[in-house]
Amino acid sequence: MEGDQLDRSISVRLCGLRECFEELGVLLVANKGPQTGFSVARTDFDVRTWQADVHDGRKAFGQLYEQLHETPDLWGLYEWSTWMTPTHFRRKRFETAFFLAALNEVCPVLPEDYEVQEYMVRAMP
Repeated sequence: MEGDQLDRSISVRLCGLRECFEELGVLLVANKGPQTGFSVARTDFDVRTWQADVHDGRKAFGQLYEQLHETPDLWGLYEWSTWMTPTHFRRKRFETAFFLAALNEVCPVLPEDYEVQEYMVRAMP
């Protein structure tokens, strides 16, 4: 690492956590209890206000974790796939990493109106 750069394995996970919160209102935090393999979603704060503030750039995503005295759940994310914009987009191509997180209970999902068109919540029996 040079200067203020984070290792890619950390930075893409932080981006994934931020997008999960910004677009769905789901804040994943490190499990402080016994390690179960499940992620934990915090919902006991003003999610909608924080979601809007992070989306609109009024507050930094890291401030939320600091205020709640939490740690981002970096290692509870499971790398699923990486996609690259097709080659016919010559001017600007993007590489996108996708992650999965397993929760042991269904949490509220608050989709951001302009970015999320549909989502699925599936509870396992």
